[in-house]
Amino acid sequence: MRETIHRYVMISLGCIICAVGVCGFFMPYHLLAGGLSGACILVNYLVGWPVGIMNMIINIPLFFLAYKMMSRDYVICGIFGMIFYSLALDSLDFMRNLFLVRDMLLSCIAGGVINGIGSAMMYRVNGNTGGTDIIGAIVQKHYSISIGTNAFLFNILLLIVGCYFFGIEITLYTMLAFYISSGPPTPLPKVLILRRAS
Repeated sequence: MRETIHRYVMISLGCIICAVGVCGFFMPYHLLAGGLSGACILVNYLVGWPVGIMNMIINIPLFFLAYKMMSRDYVICGIFGMIFYSLALDSLDFMRNLFLVRDMLLSCIAGGVINGIGSAMMYRVNGNTGGTDIIGAIVQKHYSISIGTNAFLFNILLLIVGCYFFGIEITLYTMLAFYISSGPPTPLPKVLILRRAS
């Protein structure tokens, strides 16, 4: 019980820290985050829809699919992380207007570091927020393409679309933020990702 409480506290803190990095440092300069939330941020820049609500709506059908091929623990933990992260993104949206750092490069670096710390806190306790992890697992099952490769390809596509709308400079800053926040790869244990064969 104590380990479970610690796990969900770490996931909650990780979500809040990631949301601070995104809302406080990326969004003031139209930088993107990685993964499905990054796609939601891109749509927010273009049409103004709330990032958290979009992230939640898109993830709902993904978790229905995930339940059929991933462990129950992964799905429950992911739903918690996804909801908490989505709420944190919309609750902290006001930070985009504060311009905490007036230099785009410093904001990019700070946001990448903060986002990386938040993500590491979640991954350390095998937490997740859904999104590309689920898409990657589904594609891996049917086409034998690794989850990491799927996430990389999705982010490349995101960068291309971002470059089309916002230009090469914003895209390069976003690439730097991706690099800083990613850190060393930490794949999730297979026992948490794939449902055991019955």
